[in-house]
Amino acid sequence: MSQKLSSEETRVSPEEPVVAPVSESGSLRRIRYTVHESPDCLIYDRSEKPQIYLYDVYDGGITHHTKLTNHVIGFVLEGSISITFPDKARHLHRKGQMLFMPSGSIFTWNFQEYTQLLVYRLHNPGFRLCEKFPVESLYVEDSKYLWPEQGSQETKPKERFSMLKIHPGLLQRLESVRDCFTDGIRCKKFFEMEIEAFFILIRCYYDKKELYSFMRFIMTGNMVFTEYVRLRWKEYYTVSELASSMSMSAKHFSRQFVQFFGQRPSVWMANNRARLIFDELTASNKPLKQIAFDNGFSSISQFSIFTKKMLGKNATEIRNGEGAYPDN
Repeated sequence: MSQKLSSEETRVSPEEPVVAPVSESGSLRRIRYTVHESPDCLIYDRSEKPQIYLYDVYDGGITHHTKLTNHVIGFVLEGSISITFPDKARHLHRKGQMLFMPSGSIFTWNFQEYTQLLVYRLHNPGFRLCEKFPVESLYVEDSKYLWPEQGSQETKPKERFSMLKIHPGLLQRLESVRDCFTDGIRCKKFFEMEIEAFFILIRCYYDKKELYSFMRFIMTGNMVFTEYVRLRWKEYYTVSELASSMSMSAKHFSRQFVQFFGQRPSVWMANNRARLIFDELTASNKPLKQIAFDNGFSSISQFSIFTKKMLGKNATEIRNGEGAYPDN
C-alpha cells in the first residue's frame, strides 16, 4: 500500500518556527521538515517492505490483504483498523493499541476512517529486551505459570495475535518515529536503532507477565536455539563450527536452523557476515587485513572475492563509498 499524504502538508526548513494547526476534522496537521538524506546513500531503504513503515490513510474503505513473512508489531496511532482472518473471524483495534502478529499469519485489514498504523517488521528471529535480559528469559520464568503443562505439551493460546495498550512513555517515541518517517527518513540504521529502542522501552514500561503475554507466540523452548545463534554466530566461520558449539551434527543443526530462520545457515551467516564487514569498512579505520582476519579470511584476495560477491564491490571500493548495503 502506498502512503497517502494530506494535501495540506508542507515542507519547511528546520530553522523556521512551525505551528501545527488543527484541520476541520479535528485531526492534527503536521508540517513536514526537509530531510537531507540522499536516496543514493548505501543504507537508504528502497525495499518494498522496509523494517518500519507508516500506513497513513486519509480516506476510509481501504482494504489490504497480506501474508506475513516476518513477525510484525503494529501500533494504532490514530483511528482504527479491522482485521479479518480466513475463517471470517474479525477483530477491531482502536487508537492506543499495539498488536503482535506472528510470521505466517494470513489476514485482511480494513481502514474505515482516518488511520495511522505504524508497523515494525522484525527481520531478526532473536530479540533482546536489553543487554542483560534476553527474550528467552521470559519463557524460563513465566511459561509454566501462563501455559500450564499437559503432559509434555504446552497449552498454546487460541488467539492469532496478542495485544497491549501503548504506554504513554512508549507513545512519545513512536510518535517521533512516525514524524521522522513522514519527513522522508528511510535510513536502515535508523530503523534498526528504533526497533532496538522499542524492545528496551517495553522492558522498562511493562512487567514480565505483560511482556510474555504480548510475545507468547514466539515464546517456546526454541527461543534458546535462535537466541544462541543470534548472539554467538560471529565467533564461528562455518556452519560445522557453529553446530559443533551446540553439540549438534551439521545436518541436524541445518534442519533446525531452516525450521526457525527460514533459510539455510550458510546463506544466513554469509548475509550477516557481509553486513558486519560493510559496517567495519564504512564506519571504522581498521586496516583491510585486520577486518579480513577478524572475519575468518586467510587472505585479502579471498576477502575481496567475498565482498565482491556479497556487496557488489571489493573491500577498497566499499571503503571509498561504493557497493550496496546487504538486505536482510
